[in-house]
Amino acid sequence: MKYKSQSLGLLVLSLDRQVKCSWSALWKPLRASPSKGVGRAQRSPRGHPNGSKTQRAIPPLSLGVNFSVDWIWLGAQADPGHPLRCFQPAEDLCTSSLLMSSSVPLSPASSRLTIGIPTFDRPQRLAESVGRLLPQLGPDDVLLVLDNASRIPAAEVLAPLLANYPGSIVRIVRHRVNLGGAANILRVVEEADEDTWLWLLGDDDDVLPDAVARVRRTIAVHPDVMFINFAADNHVRSGDRVTTGLSEFIAGIDSWSNLNFMSVDVLKVEAVKPELRRGYHFAYSMSPHVAMVMSAIGATGRALFSATGLLERHDIGGWAPTLALVGRPTLLDLTPDRVDRSRLADRLRRETNLEFLTTYLVAESKRSGRQTEAVYLIDQLRGRLYGPGAPCLERLKLLAYRSLIRFPAFGQMVIGAALRIRLELTGRSSPVQSTSVGLEGERGY
Repeated sequence: MKYKSQSLGLLVLSLDRQVKCSWSALWKPLRASPSKGVGRAQRSPRGHPNGSKTQRAIPPLSLGVNFSVDWIWLGAQADPGHPLRCFQPAEDLCTSSLLMSSSVPLSPASSRLTIGIPTFDRPQRLAESVGRLLPQLGPDDVLLVLDNASRIPAAEVLAPLLANYPGSIVRIVRHRVNLGGAANILRVVEEADEDTWLWLLGDDDDVLPDAVARVRRTIAVHPDVMFINFAADNHVRSGDRVTTGLSEFIAGIDSWSNLNFMSVDVLKVEAVKPELRRGYHFAYSMSPHVAMVMSAIGATGRALFSATGLLERHDIGGWAPTLALVGRPTLLDLTPDRVDRSRLADRLRRETNLEFLTTYLVAESKRSGRQTEAVYLIDQLRGRLYGPGAPCLERLKLLAYRSLIRFPAFGQMVIGAALRIRLELTGRSSPVQSTSVGLEGERGY
């Protein structure tokens, strides 16, 4: 949907039935007073709903609805007498209701920006992130929030904050059920307008005070790229690098972790969105947005690895390491070229910490008694990423670590001795942190 106006209203889609209603049912909630929770309708050119008393009879409208989301539109330029507010879906409202204000001109697509935030059950961090963003938004920018069925709806969390920024355009989409983190990230891309740039942003990452301005400047300098990977707060680049085609893109990956960190990724929606199906196909990789970008780049697409930073800090953790490490090698199927596949595998192995993974799996198998599952996971990683093309030493290390996972009591004894030796030699304790996500946990998106 293109933004031909800045609007305030509510659209509720029913999941469980075919919806039939009349146009009069559509107008009824719009005529309600603001005190009842619905804004005041604008006078239409034809004089209704607030125009002539005599209204033309309109036949019933049938809507076939099969969506899994509730939509809440919070738009700019609302009537000053009726402050911006959030609405909860009414039980008896089975229609699509949209309240429009006067149309306003929009800026060119090249300068329009959508900031998409997938969120789940982090109300305080979400409010903090949105609070940092709202003062930076331009008149045509869109803040898009995908609420993955949080216990406290995102609309309820953000309502007090949004009331202070009546000039902002905010869309909040709430799923009826939790779709999982990877799918919710893809839903952000799916809901973004095609004529905008999309900045994917985690709900727990703190942006710089001028982050939006930095994104705009970079887009202005490199309008021909379809994807920009900025530098995270813990990653330093000496300069910008533009690549053309998938082969150059893979060769230019200086940090897989930085590339996969969605909060520093900005993409041109019209170029990447056609590859949305590839993102869903590779959702198991825990890098669905990267899968879309790589598919969209093809032979001629251009991408930018930027030295500019956008974040003050970001939270680490949440995904179970096994999910990402076992699923990530499926991305090798994105390219049929043997050289590109070998380069990509090398990039993935370079940032696979086998010692951390082994320590994690030993602790989890000892705690849960699920040694067979832990061994299965390490075997999957060995087959997918440490096959004949991997360095011999790494393959031997993985076989040794497998035995520690198979016998976790023995593994804990060996790892404990190794950590004590490390502490004596370096004076530093283990970098491995405790976690409670288990073998199948995932980040809260």
